[in-house]
Amino acid sequence: LYYVSDDQGKSWRHFTVYDDTSEKPATEIALRLADGEELRGPLDRDYQHLDISGLNLPTYGGMVRVGDLPKEKQGVPIYTRKPGEEDWKREMAYWDPDLLVDGKLPSPIQTSEAHIVHLQDGSLATAVWRQATMADIRPDGTLNKEGENHQIWRSFDRGRSGKCSGTIPRLRWCGDFPHPPADPTVRAHLLAFPNGKLVAAYRSQGLYYSAGGPLIISGSTDEGKTWSKPKAIRVPGCNPLGIVLKNGIAVLSYQRPGVFLTFCGDGQGELWGNDVTLVKAWRHQRNENSCCNGSFVVTGPDRFIYAYTKWDVPDPWGQPRQAVIAQEFIVSKK
Repeated sequence: LYYVSDDQGKSWRHFTVYDDTSEKPATEIALRLADGEELRGPLDRDYQHLDISGLNLPTYGGMVRVGDLPKEKQGVPIYTRKPGEEDWKREMAYWDPDLLVDGKLPSPIQTSEAHIVHLQDGSLATAVWRQATMADIRPDGTLNKEGENHQIWRSFDRGRSGKCSGTIPRLRWCGDFPHPPADPTVRAHLLAFPNGKLVAAYRSQGLYYSAGGPLIISGSTDEGKTWSKPKAIRVPGCNPLGIVLKNGIAVLSYQRPGVFLTFCGDGQGELWGNDVTLVKAWRHQRNENSCCNGSFVVTGPDRFIYAYTKWDVPDPWGQPRQAVIAQEFIVSKK
């Protein structure tokens, strides 16, 4: 069940995708490809439970390789719809055969549309929570559970399958970062620049877990295989989201406490500035003034709409209410 609008957002109605209600996950997400095709699937990474009883499969650190499963158990159901079509088509999406699982199969559509970038070769790239693969098996057969906790996954078939292409470094591997948190790389978000460079922006664990930690960025010039040393560029840095406009300007939102935008015009994702405050942050505050989850919609080569929440907007009777606010921004290098 989700909401659609036929009148440019003035009114909304319910709409359901799934024919089999037993198949519907608790939460779901949508991906819209560059040509308008939509994909919908489960958000919960533990959505597809695997019944491997009666199967004689080799194990690796207590896990099984996806490619060793029967073909009918290797996929997760997704729904697709091409532009102009009303009905959704049921398909199966697949992970890399070398993925290791332990009774649960994650969704290949791991993140919302804002987190998936279209690369120049037509492939898709996204940053997901670390999934163990055969590359993590040590020579003695044990499973290496250390290392990075975010991976870059690529899809060359329009989101129907994914393959790991690299990992984003943890802050704790950088000795010059003051007091690095134990598990900082949370909810990474990718920006794809016209020159092919990828920039990962991710939040870090702060005093209140997700509140107050710095916004971290790291760059890759080889399609996500290797990454530069992470660096902090803003505080706070919870739930970063961003876009790269056709005019070359990149935008990042950062929040909790407060909600802010920062901009980059160097085409590299290195220099950020001209920050805008949308919701003020108060000292020692966690997220009482906003849920700190926003959304971008590009409306032109030099403009976008950013939707965010503010929890003290007065209603017609003067009472503070929680509200979703959508603002359009026009940006240029002048």
